[in-house]
Amino acid sequence: MALDEILARVRSRMVARLERLEQAAAGEPALAAALVEDMRDEVKRAGIDPRKGRMKDLTRLKALLDALCGELPGGGE
Repeated sequence: MALDEILARVRSRMVARLERLEQAAAGEPALAAALVEDMRDEVKRAGIDPRKGRMKDLTRLKALLDALCGELPGGGE
């Protein structure tokens, strides 16, 4: 498998998780305020710096998206 194919698949999965989070944030019923605050704090603590383009930031982003989706009602499914 070529690097471009791998990157496209990883990007696709991450975009799907971002879309799921966006739908949950805009959906009804609204997410509990405490959950939103916890998720916001997790994003702040993640330490992702997109300007540097480091592999460890991509790994942190994936872990963050997995964790945030797991916190959604229904486990993000």
